[in-house]
Amino acid sequence: MRRLLIFILLLIVAALLVFLIVRSLYGHTADQIPEIINSRVQKPLVILLHGLGRSPLSMRKMEQELTKAGFFVLNISYPSRSESIEDLSNNFLTPLIKEVKARAGVDKIDFVTHSLGGILVRKYALENGSDSIGRVVMLGPPNGGSEIPDKLKDYYFFRFIFGLAGQQLGTINGLPATLGPPDFKLAVIAGTNGGWNPLSKWFAGDNDGIVSVKSTQLNGMSQFQTVDSSHTFIMNNKEAIELTKRFLLGGDDPTAIKLRNLTLGARASCPHKSYWR
Repeated sequence: MRRLLIFILLLIVAALLVFLIVRSLYGHTADQIPEIINSRVQKPLVILLHGLGRSPLSMRKMEQELTKAGFFVLNISYPSRSESIEDLSNNFLTPLIKEVKARAGVDKIDFVTHSLGGILVRKYALENGSDSIGRVVMLGPPNGGSEIPDKLKDYYFFRFIFGLAGQQLGTINGLPATLGPPDFKLAVIAGTNGGWNPLSKWFAGDNDGIVSVKSTQLNGMSQFQTVDSSHTFIMNNKEAIELTKRFLLGGDDPTAIKLRNLTLGARASCPHKSYWR
């Protein structure tokens, strides 16, 4: 166990160093919105929210592909490691949505999120309602929490690297389980290639190395699909990108992609399979 923890620590430190180097090289900040949106947006507008300890650079390929598909894309940076989920929702996402709607002249905003980003959207919807939320695609979201914070949140290195938000993402008394079902159109894409992570043995069933497939699912989601990807790189997965575009472009046209509503338990009591149409 000691060797395993040392390995994890070294891996996290290396990842953090890379993150600190590249974080300032790509993406938008909330302060830049007035510069980016200076007139009414005529295209469908999508906000990308990266995961815990990541940066907009991780969502670059998704941004590029959605832009090619005709979307106006905001790939936003936020301080995922330094604030709690509550504070990130209240102090970052809530004012961001308000300003983007006002400047772009739109009533609803679509979202594509990775991991923690999806939890922020759920927290926002719980506190503010979903009138401002269009369609949401969540990539590897810990909707039922993750077993990794359950095991590691009491270790100093975990708290230092992943901050308050990371400590809130467990399956035991974690914040995600308190957020309830979504009242917006939601597609969930889960990865199944978790073998890269030695901690995958902590999960029961398929996982992406960070979140189990079961924990990604959520009562009330509209569509669900698994892809052969790890948690870290699911946003770059070709199938995940195509599924994301299909869902966002589906609209409510009956000739477009049909949605199939599901009835699931709070943490998806059904075996995972595709509900994409």
